[in-house]
Amino acid sequence: MTAGARPGFLNLYRGFSDRVQFVSIYVREAHPGENYPHHTSEEQKMRHARDWVEQDEIPWTVAVDTLEGAIHQLYGPVPNSAYLIDRMGQVAFRALWAGQEGLLRDKIEELLEREERNETPVVLGQKENNLIPLIHGAAEFDRTLRRAGHKAREDFRREMGEIPYIIETLASHLRPLLHTEKPEPNVLKGLAAGVIGGLLATFLMTEVQSLWSKVGEEVSSNGDDASGKEDRQQEETPATVKAAQAISKNVFDHQLQKSEEPVAGQIVHYAMGATSGAIYGVTAELAQIVTKGAGVPFGTAVWAIADETLVPVLGLSKSPARYPVSTHVYGLASHFVYGVTTDLVRRGLRSTVLR
Repeated sequence: MTAGARPGFLNLYRGFSDRVQFVSIYVREAHPGENYPHHTSEEQKMRHARDWVEQDEIPWTVAVDTLEGAIHQLYGPVPNSAYLIDRMGQVAFRALWAGQEGLLRDKIEELLEREERNETPVVLGQKENNLIPLIHGAAEFDRTLRRAGHKAREDFRREMGEIPYIIETLASHLRPLLHTEKPEPNVLKGLAAGVIGGLLATFLMTEVQSLWSKVGEEVSSNGDDASGKEDRQQEETPATVKAAQAISKNVFDHQLQKSEEPVAGQIVHYAMGATSGAIYGVTAELAQIVTKGAGVPFGTAVWAIADETLVPVLGLSKSPARYPVSTHVYGLASHFVYGVTTDLVRRGLRSTVLR
């Protein structure tokens, strides 16, 4: 769990190290093995702590607890908590699991704001969230136990059981996606990651829309009369095709043929997806707050700005008020898929090949 919390703390350190002092307390080996066994001397414990700092490239201060764990006992013998201590030396907040970057970021900002207003003491309470820290811990499972040694792996398998062990091992292979460390801001890399994410997200959104339409047609066809079937056959021209027609005529002085419209519409569709992804990718580099919500706010914004505003204003569709609620729900759900996929791909690329 400590290894799982590290990337989040690195991000927090980059954002607050000029105003907040970061200190980790090295207390014990949670999963001892032949490489890093239980501590039997102060010298051994110091050596293990130095190894951890070097191997995980910890940039902040690391304090080493006594062999008996005196500091750990004073703060509460829980395995991986994070404490915010105000400038008066009082505990202002405790996260019972440290691997909660978003929560800790919000609490640090609140603590700093309230201290600027000279509020003392600042009491922010405590919070426990098991899911997020467990996900981050799972991403580091295999790497951590391999470092400790074969004994640590076998002990874990024996204590937890075969199925949890297999699940944790499989989750470790998804580390680039489950556990992304935020690299230093780079607009060009963010742009590239956003474009790729936008294209892949557009493809997935299109597939989801196609599946949704097929299911809807099958459901509505039961009991349909001839007039209902005729209404579906007279569906309006897609906005992407209308946009392609306008671009072809006004920019290239070419009137699209019927056979050209589907391909031209897809080009516009993917260009819009790539452009939106590019904007998101660049904005994420400059203001990380836009990445909160795992892409759902981004997808919602694209739906509201493009589908609900620009498309009808440009005359590419009817007024939003003329469509049933189901059409709006369909569009919003599709863009949830687009936003989440764009964000997931962008994060994965920026933490690996575009780091």
